[in-house]
Amino acid sequence: MPGMPLQSVWADVSVIGAQSSERVAYDTQKPEVFLERILKASSNPNDLVADFFCGSGTTAAVAEKLSRRWITSDLGKASIQVARNRFVKMGEPGSGGLAFQRPDGATRCSPFVVENLGNYQRQLIYLNDHKLKQVGPLVMTLFGALPHPSERNLGTQQANDPVTGRLQRRLVLVGEPDRPLSARRVAEAVRLLNSLDGGGYAKLVALGWDFELNFDAGLQKLLGADTAKVESRIVPTDIIEHLKKIPEGAAPDEPTVERLREKVAFFEKPWLEPPTLSVQGWVEQDGQRFLKVSVKLGRYLLRSVPSGLKDFAKMSEAERQDWLRKAGGPDGLSLVDFWSLDDDLGGEDGKRPFTSTWQDLRGLGKRVRRIVTEAEILYIPRPGRQIGLRMVDVFGNDAAWRGLLPEA
Repeated sequence: MPGMPLQSVWADVSVIGAQSSERVAYDTQKPEVFLERILKASSNPNDLVADFFCGSGTTAAVAEKLSRRWITSDLGKASIQVARNRFVKMGEPGSGGLAFQRPDGATRCSPFVVENLGNYQRQLIYLNDHKLKQVGPLVMTLFGALPHPSERNLGTQQANDPVTGRLQRRLVLVGEPDRPLSARRVAEAVRLLNSLDGGGYAKLVALGWDFELNFDAGLQKLLGADTAKVESRIVPTDIIEHLKKIPEGAAPDEPTVERLREKVAFFEKPWLEPPTLSVQGWVEQDGQRFLKVSVKLGRYLLRSVPSGLKDFAKMSEAERQDWLRKAGGPDGLSLVDFWSLDDDLGGEDGKRPFTSTWQDLRGLGKRVRRIVTEAEILYIPRPGRQIGLRMVDVFGNDAAWRGLLPEA
């Protein structure tokens, strides 16, 4: 019997209503029923679904609800924040979207990992026709330092001390764009302050594209009181568009470089105080004994407002610092957007990646609130069992910490 020919236009999927509980305030968000149809037609339970331009995270959210495994990614920090918020809140009252259709009866998102793969800078540099070995001197030039004639990735700079106002000599270290800057590499450079070029360098400025996990604690362990001689700053990703505009062999005081320097800001690395771990006692569940430990966040110090925020462009540095103090509160934690714990970081073989076993977030839009600053975890102790903490602030800055869990 003749019927309607198969159409390539799906006109029966409605847009998400303005007041729908499914809406997550992301411009390109797609309806979950739309992705449900696609995934059911093209995959089976436990298949792996990938979306490398995730936007608001609809594909991954639907894959989770349909019992598919998933990988999703995006270059935009706003996208990652929205998607992460969506996964954590999935299944809560008022979260909207499809109901869970998983055979195991789950009604919440399984633990997931948010990873910064760290090579975005390298790819952008290659796209702009810069070789990695050329980047260090160019970054130094924009920072106002001269590359050292014999030490790779080290430069020299003369600048006024912000406290005394006196002119001081500094060493400037630039990290590699394709790997985190380690505390050991910085400590090695600090030891050159009193020996390189006859000594007399007062401070080391460490410019990193990214910093290793537990960088601050590692630096304190290696340097002790000399940690005060280190000023850690972040190389902004948007610097890459300016690197190719620097004339070959240009000095930091050339007019072209000075004009470019006005557009680039190297902000100080945020600082996260190690959390406090307190044993609360033993708990029995299903015939097993678990140790109960509370994890209380320490202070979070954001020293500067990141670049690219128009609202702060006309503020003086003093006004920005005053805003940060007021917005962050006495402990700085009002600026934290998300934090999560892994109570078995590395696993027994040390290879298990960070896997969130507890998390809390600030929320979005009208649901914004201050994060919970203390969590309780239950675990079976063993020698060397580690806990990991990851945190993201409202500007997209990352901070991390790892430590040993109490055994009793």
